Amino acid sequence: MNLLNRLKIQHKLALLCSAFLLPIGILTYLFIGQTEKDVTFAAKETPPAAAPVSGVARGEYLVRAVGHCGECHTPRSAMTMAVDNNRFLAGNPKKTGPEGQLSPNITPDKDTGIGSWTEDQIVTYLGTGNRPDGDVAGGLMGESIQGTLAGYKDMTKADLQAIAKYLKVIPAVKNKIE
Repeated sequence: MNLLNRLKIQHKLALLCSAFLLPIGILTYLFIGQTEKDVTFAAKETPPAAAPVSGVARGEYLVRAVGHCGECHTPRSAMTMAVDNNRFLAGNPKKTGPEGQLSPNITPDKDTGIGSWTEDQIVTYLGTGNRPDGDVAGGLMGESIQGTLAGYKDMTKADLQAIAKYLKVIPAVKNKIE
């Protein structure tokens, strides 16, 4: 085998190795010396042993454990795409939103979230898809409301009210989504 062929093979091997090792090297470089608290990874959510039956606790259970609302409505880290639970339900731009769609801020922030909506307006939206401003839910939220076999529209009014109560008491996060 001549020198040129050996160099070509070595070059191909070097490229192959770098394709596997470079991401590991970058991650190591970025996180070296950092503690677990410094790095944003998805939080472990464990549903309660028994589902709460009413009130804000029921709403939290439905939002977190059943509806997984945070998967779409919580901002994600640009690098790891893990949800940033410090801004729980504060929305996602198209860049990091599900299927390239934006997901609005649903915290009670009056300027950038749903803080100006009443509990009844939240219940109506989840049950019908009709927003207080006359617009309707589209995209993935529209699908979630209508459902294939079941959607938010099929939930009991008490459960929709529990979700609305919960959404009104979580911390407001100012996060304009465009």
